[in-house]
Amino acid sequence: MQPVSNAKSILLNRRRFVLGAAPLIAPAVLSAGAPGGPSRYASRLRFTADGSTTFSYVVFNPSIPFSIPPLPQNADIRVRTIFPYQERDVLYNRVYVADLTDPTHTEMFPVSEFMVAVEDIDVGDTPANTLAFFGRVVANPVLSPFGVIVGRVCSMGCQFTEGNPASFEFIGGYVAASHATFVPSATGELYIQRPWQSF
Repeated sequence: MQPVSNAKSILLNRRRFVLGAAPLIAPAVLSAGAPGGPSRYASRLRFTADGSTTFSYVVFNPSIPFSIPPLPQNADIRVRTIFPYQERDVLYNRVYVADLTDPTHTEMFPVSEFMVAVEDIDVGDTPANTLAFFGRVVANPVLSPFGVIVGRVCSMGCQFTEGNPASFEFIGGYVAASHATFVPSATGELYIQRPWQSF
C-alpha cells in the first residue's frame, strides 16, 4: 500500500473532525456527471439501514427558507440509507413517508432523495463500533425541503451492532451549510471485510 501523503492525512483528519451525517423515491440512475472508475469500497463494505425519525431531529441553516410539508395523520417519517448504490462507491439516501400503522413501512410518498460520491470510509471499534462515510453530493433527483444540494460536502455516521439484522444507533447525516438529519435507531444489514483500512 502506498503511504498516505501529509496533505491527505490533514484532509482526512478534518473530515473526521466534522463527523456528522445526512439522509433522504425509487432508485434513480446516477447522472453522467457522477464519478465513475473502479470502486475502492463497494466490494468490501455493504450497508443498509432503515429507521424512523421526526422533524425534531432535523437541524437546518436558518438562512434557508424551510417549511414542514403537510403530513397525513399517522405518518411515519423514515430514512433509508444504502451503500454501495449501483455497485459504485455511492451512498444512497432517501427520506419517505409511511403509514405508522403499517408494519412493512410501505412508502406513501418521498420527501427527498440524494446520492453521495464516497471519498472515504472510516470504521472504529473503540469505545464502540462506529462507521462514517465522507463525500460530496452528486445527485438530488427528489428535492428536499432544503432545495438543491448537489456539490455540497456531506458526511454520515453511526454506531452499530453487527448481526442479522444489524442494528444502528443515532445515524446522522450532515450536508454542509444546509441541514443535518438524525435517526435515533434503525435496523438493516452490515458486512465489513476486515481488517479494515481506509485508503
